[in-house]
Amino acid sequence: MPQSGTTHGMTPTAKKDRRHLLAENLDQLMEAMRESGVVNPVGIVVDATDRLGSAMYGAALVKYGMTEEQARQQLAETTARMAEQNQFPTALLVVSWDVADQLLPLTSPTAKKNLREMKSEYQIGWSGRYLVIGIGSGGNTYGVTVIPDMPRPVPTAHDGQHRFKGIHLPTQSPKRSESKA
Repeated sequence: MPQSGTTHGMTPTAKKDRRHLLAENLDQLMEAMRESGVVNPVGIVVDATDRLGSAMYGAALVKYGMTEEQARQQLAETTARMAEQNQFPTALLVVSWDVADQLLPLTSPTAKKNLREMKSEYQIGWSGRYLVIGIGSGGNTYGVTVIPDMPRPVPTAHDGQHRFKGIHLPTQSPKRSESKA
């Protein structure tokens, strides 16, 4: 987690890089969200070369059953494969709100607050709007998108909570073109 007072992820260039990361991968991310089976998903594009991005990717893999060593190996293999294909090493993650609430604080001390505010302000899920996040360049950038034909969250009969499947790792490699600073 960044130290208090660290502003690396808050620079205009860092924010621009994360917006570019989201824009370049948004179509694939939306498709992954639609296909994931996760109700009310949060889509995350991760720069796998960034310290925070690789930590998020590894934590997500561990959360869903890999050992830390397996997660490191998966990240190394993914990064190598994408480099061979002349692609920027990124990963797409689709997680539930509960999982996002657990994982995103690893990347930012304000993540929980940002998630709460975004969900409330934009009526995420219920309104047909969904949260997307770019993680890289030392921080997080949040966005809202509409996904046509996306199933809306429905409370379960027994507890009023939503059913979530967890994480979805798409089989296609995401892309990122080089941004010009």
